[in-house]
Amino acid sequence: MPLYEQDLRALANRFLVAPSRPYEGLATHTLLALLIYGEARGEPYQGRDAVAQVAANRAKRPKWRWGEVGLPWLSNLKRVILQPNQFSCFNDGDRSLETLPDADNEVWRECEAIALGVMLELLPDYSHEANHHHAEGVMPSWAGGETPVAHIGAHFFYEL
Repeated sequence: MPLYEQDLRALANRFLVAPSRPYEGLATHTLLALLIYGEARGEPYQGRDAVAQVAANRAKRPKWRWGEVGLPWLSNLKRVILQPNQFSCFNDGDRSLETLPDADNEVWRECEAIALGVMLELLPDYSHEANHHHAEGVMPSWAGGETPVAHIGAHFFYEL
């Protein structure tokens, strides 16, 4: 069984046992793929890339490093993704990841490919170095008075 199927099965099992923090045991690439899937599965390729790049851009900046400063940014990526209330698909009560993707799901496979490409720094940053994003129809307090650096699909991206 491929690693990602094991990760998804572990996630599904954890939902039944400990719904408050079911993602901590996942591999970083799987977690980033879930972030992309949960936040942007209905977006075009560039929008999915941009959402992943937001997490990567945060992990690369000292401001977003919780704990061990000086480690490579990939060591910080999981911590950034799981920081409470940063990415809505991981918030308690959010239903974006209520139904997990099948391993053969084309959108899921693209999310996995984007996650790997972002982690290996092989993809362009369609977010234009953004470290925040939100969907159309939502106006978080941090976005008030700020100018987006990109608007892709149904998401606005900001560098704050």
